[in-house]
Amino acid sequence: GRSLTAMMANDVTAAEDVNTVQKPQAGFLLFGAQYPERAIYPQDDDGSDGAYDDWFADNESYRMYDPSKADGLNGFAAAMTRALLENADGENKVCSPLNLYMALAMLTEVTDGDTRKELLDVLGADDTAALRTQARALWDANYADDGVVKSLLADSVWLNDNMTYKPDALRTLSEDYFASVFSGEPGTTEYDDALHGWINEQTGDLLKDSANGLQMDPAMAITLVSSVYFKGRWTETFDAMNTKTETFHGAEKDEPCEMMRQVDGMGYYRGKDFSAVNKGVMNANGFRFILPDEDVTVDEVLASKDFAAYLTYSPADPMENYARVSLSVPKFDVTADSDVIPTLKEMGVKKVFEHGAADFSPLTDDSGDIAVNKVQHSARVKIDEEGCEAAAFTAVMAYATGAFVDDPIDFTLDRPFIFVINGAGGAPLFVGVVNAIA
Repeated sequence: GRSLTAMMANDVTAAEDVNTVQKPQAGFLLFGAQYPERAIYPQDDDGSDGAYDDWFADNESYRMYDPSKADGLNGFAAAMTRALLENADGENKVCSPLNLYMALAMLTEVTDGDTRKELLDVLGADDTAALRTQARALWDANYADDGVVKSLLADSVWLNDNMTYKPDALRTLSEDYFASVFSGEPGTTEYDDALHGWINEQTGDLLKDSANGLQMDPAMAITLVSSVYFKGRWTETFDAMNTKTETFHGAEKDEPCEMMRQVDGMGYYRGKDFSAVNKGVMNANGFRFILPDEDVTVDEVLASKDFAAYLTYSPADPMENYARVSLSVPKFDVTADSDVIPTLKEMGVKKVFEHGAADFSPLTDDSGDIAVNKVQHSARVKIDEEGCEAAAFTAVMAYATGAFVDDPIDFTLDRPFIFVINGAGGAPLFVGVVNAIA
């Protein structure tokens, strides 16, 4: 990869520029993102040389910002979570509010006018500068690969060789969103394979079926992809000897499951219509299990203000109490693909989907009939005795037409429940509903 400086002087045609650089990603990379370096958690034999102090100081420096205090992210996360997870009809669902937020933030950089304003409104930002600052802070708070936890964010931009692009928007995406920029001929197997390979590499191959189903039409003007991958180990792992076959009372039927059991100190919250525990994940803000009360549905909890507040609460202003909990939780592996366009339209984002009305002028002068035709969000979360692994990506494709307590609290997740994986700053990386055990 290389810097964007060579593209700054004038508008550039991607096909002309791509031939002058090394192109590792199947021959299509214009310039690669430079990811931030993170201190590595010291091993037992290197703690004496100050390595632990370096790791701790590094963590404090980039996680000082508390993204959960951002009203825009909080409102967006609550609304998007409810829209994508409710009315599941007995199916399992999962989404990544943070991943969707980052993808739509990127889209604001290549749009303008009312098209951009609708996006800013749904993201709760006054302008692109404020949103850019928020997105960078979210990245810093949630990007980690320190030998304890992997929480990897990545962005990419896919251009059309046959179009001419303005450099400023590409510069912003590269520098402020750590986006790698690719160019090729949409509609070819080779370019599609490069896209699939990038997504699969960034998401640990957890979403191969979803990623490999993406295709870039020859009329594609730009594809924006944002991804997140999370892998963490429980601070206290489950003993496999305590895992037993139990019954999960699903939304549609009872079915057997492998139920993991543990008695330990955890964060506990008693909400209006639900209770929740927060099981520790090393160097992260934990994994929350949210169980609706016996006479309350998952949809009712998703729609409640109490859940919305709990979804993104700040560790600096905790809602939980520390309690001794007898936790029983099934192993699960939840995957879901979502078409986000209907949800975004309901939330007020409309012009970006209208050919002839969408304004992509920051991206190219050839923007008169470009509109977003696809917003696919795919996510997967799985847990076992050792920890949790999760991944998500959002692909936005725009086309040009024509172009502790005395007794343990019994917390048994043997009926439909909600789960949340929070990043170090409290941002909701993943939120899901388990209605059945596959």
